[in-house]
Order: sequence, then structure tokens, then C-alpha cells
Amino acid sequence: MGLSQKLNLKQTQRIELSKIMLMNLIQTPNMELDELIKKEIDDNPALEIDHETTDNELDISENQPDGEFSDLHSADDDNADDWDSADYDRFHYPENEPRYERPVVADNSFRESLLMQVGELNISEKEKEIANYIIGNLDDDGYLRRENQSISNDLLMQYNIQASSEDIEHIIIHVIQSLDPSGVGARNLQECLSIQLRYLQLAQNDMVINQARCIIDHYFNDYSKKKYDRILKQENISESELNDIHDIIRKLDPSPGGSSTLPKYVTPDFVITIEEGKLLLNLANPYVPKLKINKEYLDLYQLYRSKKNKEAMEFVKKNIDNANSFIAALPERNRTMYLVMNEIMRFQEQFFLTGDSKQLHPMVLKDIAEKIGVDISTVSRVTGRRYVQTPFGTLLLKNLFSEAANAEDGISSNAIKQALTELVNNEDKNKPYTDEKLSKLLENRGYNISRRTVAKYREQLGISATSIRKQ
Repeated sequence: MGLSQKLNLKQTQRIELSKIMLMNLIQTPNMELDELIKKEIDDNPALEIDHETTDNELDISENQPDGEFSDLHSADDDNADDWDSADYDRFHYPENEPRYERPVVADNSFRESLLMQVGELNISEKEKEIANYIIGNLDDDGYLRRENQSISNDLLMQYNIQASSEDIEHIIIHVIQSLDPSGVGARNLQECLSIQLRYLQLAQNDMVINQARCIIDHYFNDYSKKKYDRILKQENISESELNDIHDIIRKLDPSPGGSSTLPKYVTPDFVITIEEGKLLLNLANPYVPKLKINKEYLDLYQLYRSKKNKEAMEFVKKNIDNANSFIAALPERNRTMYLVMNEIMRFQEQFFLTGDSKQLHPMVLKDIAEKIGVDISTVSRVTGRRYVQTPFGTLLLKNLFSEAANAEDGISSNAIKQALTELVNNEDKNKPYTDEKLSKLLENRGYNISRRTVAKYREQLGISATSIRKQ
């Protein structure tokens, strides 16, 4: 059989390592970036922090073998001019300008808060030890899913604490379930809601609350399956009274651990300020440590190369490639974040100047992506879990996006929802507006939408129907 040459064309998709790292970094909020950098340094022996310089620019050209890894610079070289732009320079803080530091907040976790409350109770040390052990067995929603006897056995085996099932039950009812947030320590949803209603009774002693607790305690299955006719007949209450009970139960928290009343703190990734009537954008705490390739690791590569140890050389080169890609991706992350947020700021300029949600224009991911020449998925990653600090409060970026209610008028659905909320808040609760009436009132304000659209927006806002809002 003779030898021959053939030309084959073949299409393949290859995603560069640096692009993968960049996408991962872009979707990482500032508050998680430090941990991600530390993990990368721990996992890759070729990567280390450069402690010998105070320059905040990330230069990946130092300490590299000539020609060995130069292909990793091509993506950054294409954007070199953008790095010198006036817009980008604004968020590189000069020495004499203030830097927006991430707030350091002492935030107790859900279980830590419960342990602190137990420590302040006037109970015996043994009861505190049992209570603390039970708190350690609560799930993330604040429920206790274990049997009393199982807890009793563990206390005896692990801590030599003797406590019967009855003792455990006493601690659960009188200690754990008395803690804040209300409903913690329940064994199921019915008990969780009942606990919350019990404490509402003690605080307000309202007839509707009493009826709500009676329904949860005695008709929970019927209520959860919406078999309201039986409840109305058995308890001899009207539909209007049942609606009032609905309102009370809806306000209860089915997950006291997962949505604890403890304060939640938001760390913004961007800061918008107004100076002389103009908007200025900064990245909140854009500083990242200067990274470099470990010199000893580079020497190791040259050693394996000279000895023609191919396997060891490829392993070392892979780590160096990964390190270079990570170093290159860090400044590109900041650049991409800034470009996306800057375009959002320009698009919604009047909103950021006034803080008036009625000034929000319809805006979708595609609008921003096309303006700055990136993929829609990149804009989605930048805006997914990030906040911007403005003179009017800290906002979740994804809430700035909305479709137009009507393609013809270009009015944002957010502006209409704001107007709808105002109308409902100011209505006569004895004669609440119907969806048809709300549609006409919105039309008077210049929002021409149908009754069906009003109903859709009302449901999205969590506003009850007319019959339920009526008092």
C-alpha cells in the first residue's frame, strides 16, 4: 500500500484557558474575590504574591522565559488602547483620592445568635448544654428534624449527660421555641406557624390571630389543600373573616432559619457619585494583590527542559500557563465590569441623577452587550449578583433591567409597577380599585396598558386581588 497525502478540513471549538478563568472571575463578586485568589495561590505552586512592589498594575511580562508563554498576552494586547482611556483611568485611584473600602461588619450567624440568647437565660447549666446541643442539630431552615430519643442517646454517649425524652421535649418547647426568630425549633411547618401565631397572640391578643391559630392547629390539612368550605362551616366564619385570616398567615415565615430577622449586609461592587451635576463611576475597592510567577518554579521548568524530562516539564508548564492566564484575567475582569456598569449608568443617566424610578428606561441585557461589543452572557455575569451604591441607596443591578410595557411608547414596566403600587397604597381600603379601574387610572397617568397586564403586574408585586384587599 503506497503512502499518500490528503488535506482534511475540520472544524473544532477551543475555549482558551484565559477566557474560562475570565468568565469565572467576572461572575465572582468583590466580597468573594479575595478567597478565590487565595485558593488559586494555594492550588498552583507557580503563582505567588509579589511583595516587592507597591504598584497596583498587574504586569505579567516579568520573569517569563522568552517566547515560551507569549501567546497568553495576545488577548490583552488587543485591548491595550482601552486601558489608557480616560474612563478607565477614573477608577484607578490616585494616592491622594479616597478609596472605597469594603465595610467590615460583625455579623452573627443564625446559630450563633441562638446560642447567645440561651446564654442569657436564667436556666441551669445542664439545661443550657442540652439547649446548645439541640441548636447544633437545627437545619438551615431552623427546623429540628431529629427524634427526642435520638438526641437523648447522643447526649449520654458523647457528653455523659442524662436527659430523658421528656426532658428534651421540655427544653424544645420552653427554651428553643422561645428564642428569636419566632418559629425556630419546630418539627414541621404546622408547628412552625403555630408557634409564630402563639407569640402574636401574646403581643396583640387579636381575634383574627386567635382564629388563625385555631385553623392552623385544627384544620391545617384542610387549609393547606384549600378546602375552605369545611373550615367556614365548622368554625362558622364568613369569607371576609377568612380573607383576614389569610392575610395574617401569609405574613408568617415558613423558614425562620433561612430568612432570619438578623440584619443582612450588602457589599456594593460599584459606587456612583454625583459631582457638579455629572455622574462619576468607581469600582468599589478595585485593589487586588500584584501576582507573579514563582522564580524558583521557572528555574525548575528550565531544569526539567535541559534534562529533557518531558513528563515533569509538561506538568510544570501547565501550572505556569494556568498562573499566567489567571494573572492576565484579573485586570481584564475589572475592565469588563467597569465597561458594563459605565454603559448601564449612561443608559439610565436620569435615574441615577434623580433616584426617581419613573426615569428608568426599558433596558435588556442585549442593549448593553451591543453597545460595548461583548456577549450577552458576559453582561449577565457582571450584573447577576452585584450591587451598585448610589446617592439614593444600594441597588441590585438586575433590578435595573426591564422590558418595555409597550413597544410603541418605550415605557419601562418598572415605572408602571411603581405607579401601580402608589395607586394601591393610596386607595380606599373599604372600596379598593378593581383591575379595570386601575387600568383607567394608569391610562390617566400616560400608561396605556390593559386590565390583563395590570393583573399580571399586580401579581408580580405580591398585591392581593380586590376582594382580599377589601376591609
